[in-house]
Amino acid sequence: EAKSLCVDMPIGRDIVALKEIGVVDVVGISKKALKPLVKSSEGKSLAKDNQR
Repeated sequence: EAKSLCVDMPIGRDIVALKEIGVVDVVGISKKALKPLVKSSEGKSLAKDNQR
């Protein structure tokens, strides 16, 4: 089972494409959310969150 995180994907096209080829767990983040495909988040804050 594959998982994917798409960073800075404002439209969500890549998320849809990954789902079409069978990736079940796909999350996209961008400065502006486009629900339900893309959630609002700063990509640069991922590194800080990961270091904790």
